[in-house]
Amino acid sequence: MTSSEDFNQTLLSNISISVISQYLNNVKPFPSSGLRGDDNCIYEVTATKDKEKTFVTLQGNNLNSYGDASISGTDGFQQSLLRSIYRSQRDKRELICSDYPDILKECGGLIRKSVELVREVIKETKEIIKENYPVTKPKVVSRIVKKKNPPTKEVEFKCENAKIKKGSEYGRDGRLVTITPKEEPNPMGAYKFCDLEETKKEKEEMVRITPFDKKKPSFLVKRSSVKVALCKSGCSSSRAAMMGYKHEGIYWIRVE
Repeated sequence: MTSSEDFNQTLLSNISISVISQYLNNVKPFPSSGLRGDDNCIYEVTATKDKEKTFVTLQGNNLNSYGDASISGTDGFQQSLLRSIYRSQRDKRELICSDYPDILKECGGLIRKSVELVREVIKETKEIIKENYPVTKPKVVSRIVKKKNPPTKEVEFKCENAKIKKGSEYGRDGRLVTITPKEEPNPMGAYKFCDLEETKKEKEEMVRITPFDKKKPSFLVKRSSVKVALCKSGCSSSRAAMMGYKHEGIYWIRVE
């Protein structure tokens, strides 16, 4: 490793050993005692600064290349060394750009080419798959499913007096129909019904009130609103019964 006084010799030596071992051959620092034998692989790295530019020359077994950088210092040396290997070792370009994508401007074009190549491969693969394995759309068979109406439940009316009028039924249209035999079902789906007269509450008994004053006509009131006078004569309820007016909210009658 040889360089001008503008560089840190030790630092450049360490960078050179690391980069060369990574992309070319595994190397070690040159021993101070020298080398023995003739089968040694030696790489010579020379770094030179020219104004703000850095130049690196790399020589070795079947190798003679150079790299340059527009910056100085350690960063300029590293960029120049990587560019030197990039130019001489075509099979290592993708690996260098994968490890240092932001250092060499050449890697930008290589990455774009790689992306375009991948896209082209994907496109061709899709066309091959489409040609050899056509996609068949499943047939859609539409059919109308008729919903079955649930069977109508026969509801039997419950009578208050628990009496059912035999021989009659109450149709869904509200009209009275004749019960048909079991073997001849009634198409109207009639329901059994209770005798309307029996289901109705019995009419409350009415009581006639006749006022003592003949000018006032007699009238009928419900039995529930009438009580017997508390006395035959003299008390308020007896007077109310004689005159035919309400006392304490009800009518009164006299019982002889």
